[in-house]
Amino acid sequence: MIFLSIITSAILMHMQCNNHGITQVIKKNENGECLICVFDPMHTNMISTTKISCPKCCANKQKSDVYLYKSDKWLDGSRKKQPRVLYNFNRPAYLVSRIYYCQHGHQVFAHDSEVLLMLIKEVPFKLHYKSGYTTDFVDMLLPLVDNGMSFEGMHKLIASKKQFKALINQGYNNICPSAKKLQEIFTNYILSKESSYNAVMSSLKGRIISCDHTFKVACNIGYTRSDGVWVQVYSSLFLVMNEEGKVLKWLLTSSTKFEKVSILFTELFDRLGKVDILCLDNCCTWKNKMKEVDKLQNIDIKLDLFHAIQRITKCLDKRIEKEAAEDFAMVFRRKGDILKERKKITPNVAVLLRNIRRFEWKWLKSNPKSKLKNKEGVKKEVRNLKRHITKGCLSDLPIGCGTNK
Repeated sequence: MIFLSIITSAILMHMQCNNHGITQVIKKNENGECLICVFDPMHTNMISTTKISCPKCCANKQKSDVYLYKSDKWLDGSRKKQPRVLYNFNRPAYLVSRIYYCQHGHQVFAHDSEVLLMLIKEVPFKLHYKSGYTTDFVDMLLPLVDNGMSFEGMHKLIASKKQFKALINQGYNNICPSAKKLQEIFTNYILSKESSYNAVMSSLKGRIISCDHTFKVACNIGYTRSDGVWVQVYSSLFLVMNEEGKVLKWLLTSSTKFEKVSILFTELFDRLGKVDILCLDNCCTWKNKMKEVDKLQNIDIKLDLFHAIQRITKCLDKRIEKEAAEDFAMVFRRKGDILKERKKITPNVAVLLRNIRRFEWKWLKSNPKSKLKNKEGVKKEVRNLKRHITKGCLSDLPIGCGTNK
C-alpha cells in the first residue's frame, strides 16, 4: 500500500486523542496531499451503547449477548487489510477502520453497517458496497450538476488534478470515481432527500400561480437502446410556482396537452384552497378547458409575462437589436416604472394597447433607421399579442406575477 507509513502515522495521532471516534488527518507525500479518516467509535461518545453485539453472531441466530472487543489491527494497508476509498474532490481520501472481534472469532470492521446504525453522531462519510465518499464531496458535486456539467466532465475534472493524476499513473485507478459512480452518488443523495423535499413543497402556499413547460430537463431523461440510440421518455417537465418563484408541484409529461396535467391542478388547488391568478403561456386555449373542471372554473387566467415578451424577443437579434427588445419590455410598464425590475402592476387594456402601438410606430412603421432582420415575424407576434391584450390577458398583473419577476 502506497500510503502505509502515512496511515500508521495517522493511527498514532488518533490513539493520542481520548474519546474521539474519528480523526481526520491531511498528510503529504511525494504525490501531494491525501486525507486519512481513522475510525474507531467503540467506547466513545459517538455510540449509543457501551457494548456492541456481534452482528455476525446475531445473523447466525447465535446468542445476542456476544459482544465485540477491540483488537490492535486496522485496515491500514498492510497485507490484505486495505482501507476503504472515500471519493473526495480536493485530494485522495481513505477510511482506516479498526478491526473488532468477538469470542467466536468473527471479524467486524468499525464501519460495518450494523455498527454505524448505533451511532448517535453524524460521521463525515457515506459508504457504498466497495467505496464511499466524504460528505463535502456531495456539497461540491451539486453546484456542478446545477451548472450543467456532465458526470463524464466531472470525472475528467477530478482525474486531472495533480494528486489524483500521479496516483492514477501508478495504477491506483479506484481513487477517482467514474462517471457512472458519480451519477449513482448523485441519484442516491436525491432519493435520500426525496421525502424532505416533498414535505417542504407540500407546505408551500400561493395565491398567484405561474406554470411553465421546460424541455431541457426532459431531454436528459431516458435510456440508451441496445443499438446505442438515446430514447427520450418524456417531452417536458411541467412546473407550478408561487409568487415567490418556489415550486409547488411538478410533473414529467409526454406532451404539453392540458389533459396531461389536469389532475395535478385539481390536487394542487385542493391543497391551496383559493387561488387568485393563474399565469401560463397558452392562456386562452387552457382557459376553455379549465371551465370543464369544477375546481378550476373561477380562477383568473392570464398570459405569463415572460412568455409574452419572449414571443417578440425570439424574433430579434439580441446582439444588434437589444434596444428594440428593451423597448418592448417597457410596453408592460406603468408610467414611471422604468427600473430593471418591475415595481408596479401592469397597465390596463387601454394603456397596454397605446404602449404597443407606440412600439409598432417606432420599430415597424415610421423609423427609417429601423432595420429589424425579422420585421415580418415581429409584426405577426405583435398582432397575436394585441388580441391577448384586448381580452385582458396581460393587464393588472401584480408585482412578482409570472415566471419572469
